Amino acid sequence: MIFESFLARAIFFVCKNILHGVRIWSFGSDMKFSVIIPTRNRSHILKVALDSVLRQDFSDFEVLIVDDASESEHQRINADIALAAGVKVTYLLLQQGSGGAHGLPAVSRNAGIAAANGELLAFLDDDDHWSDPEYLSRAAQAFKLCPDLEFLFADQQAWFNGQCVREHWQPNLRLRLRGRTQVGEELYELSRADCLAVDVVTTQMNVCVFRHDFLQRLGGFNPKLGYGEDMDMYVRAADAANKIYFLDRVVAIHNRPDRQKNLNMSSLAGMHKMLIGMAIANDLMCVCRTPEAWRYARHWAATDSRDLARFAEEVWGPGRALTWAAVALAYRFTLKWFIYVGFLFVRGLVYRDKAIRQN
Repeated sequence: MIFESFLARAIFFVCKNILHGVRIWSFGSDMKFSVIIPTRNRSHILKVALDSVLRQDFSDFEVLIVDDASESEHQRINADIALAAGVKVTYLLLQQGSGGAHGLPAVSRNAGIAAANGELLAFLDDDDHWSDPEYLSRAAQAFKLCPDLEFLFADQQAWFNGQCVREHWQPNLRLRLRGRTQVGEELYELSRADCLAVDVVTTQMNVCVFRHDFLQRLGGFNPKLGYGEDMDMYVRAADAANKIYFLDRVVAIHNRPDRQKNLNMSSLAGMHKMLIGMAIANDLMCVCRTPEAWRYARHWAATDSRDLARFAEEVWGPGRALTWAAVALAYRFTLKWFIYVGFLFVRGLVYRDKAIRQN
């Protein structure tokens, strides 16, 4: 009995791998990927990201490491990493003053798009990595299955200090898809309303695949943005794509940065990011063509305006907070927020009268 059980498992394992190989050959043999990895002064972690791409079981891909004017020592190490990886990997250096963006991923990604030879484009940040070696083969299968497919994204996990802090990046989207018919293995077709529901977060580029010509029609990433360029791209892609698929599979690990060093409600840096977010949302309301994208951008602007109002109240008092609170109310009216605006207005009058009497 033990031998028969072992033999059955061995046969199952062999058949599974044969079928997987057939699937890769039949669905993806004429699909070529260009994987774009932007980097700047982080050669100590770049190899982890690159190795996760090289471990993919899909063979027809190239990797473009786009170095955004790193310091000379990092340039040397990055070039050595690319050379050691073999012919699949190309090292592109953006020089200072001639396209170097000095830390703007949008420009690095656009340089990769311009140099890419693949029909399909995938992206990976240098501080993250792909955890699923079947990611590209499954994406190729989806694009082969649907010739009109222009945009696909998958799920990922968020890790912080070596521990998983978010098991699924898209929990609300996965809930929306419960009970729906799959169009392929772990594959769902999404409507624009699915992608741009207000409880669905913008996905990161680590788990996105685009047709090359589709990204070119979109004009690539906004090179003026130093923050939120991936969120901007997600909304514009969801707004413009004719067909969108979601691969309900964790394929990447996003290493979450230290919030104390980045977005923090008690810091001016956090305030500046919220202001940039509002600017992106306002721009999206101008350029997007569908009501779903417009509503999503308006909700985004309202949320950041509310956060700014709370920040201003804490730091400067009700007078300045009232400005942002009123802006948020204009973006999205709720009775609760209307009461809050009135509360700030009354407090502002009281504080002003006290200041007048003291003078």
